Amino acid sequence: MELALGAIAEAIVWTDETGRVQWANAPFSRLVGKRNIEVLGTPLIGLLPLERDCEALAPEAHPVSLVLTAPPIASGEYEFRTPHKRLLLELTATHTTLGAEEIIVVVIRDISEHRWTQEALRKKTKEKEDLETMSHVMMGREERVLELKQEVNALLKELNKPQQYKV
Repeated sequence: MELALGAIAEAIVWTDETGRVQWANAPFSRLVGKRNIEVLGTPLIGLLPLERDCEALAPEAHPVSLVLTAPPIASGEYEFRTPHKRLLLELTATHTTLGAEEIIVVVIRDISEHRWTQEALRKKTKEKEDLETMSHVMMGREERVLELKQEVNALLKELNKPQQYKV
């Protein structure tokens, strides 16, 4: 089982009923920047301090705390800062039993690239819509300028004067 859970891309960690890490796969160790042996027995809230809107998440709002107080599942999107970058994580914490033990299983998926790609796409779509709006405004303006030139030419013709614009 450890081989299979270690082979998936998502970080997986399980804790005891107090929130102390009992097992973690390699992606979790990479995420928190610690060797697997260093995370065992450590409170998950300390290893994985989360943020929302660049504000530190209070310990009672951490998914591990939420699942302990209102089981069985807590999930959401959170920010996590590594020494080198800010990540956007999707966490799902599940309070369950393993034999006679109560455990919390947390699956962590890095959705940073996906979310930032979506945001970039949204911005580009907005820019395109703005350019299309501007194009329609400019086309309307150009049509109005042509109409005015025709009116000026018509008035000049009535006054027996040469046309000023070629339309």
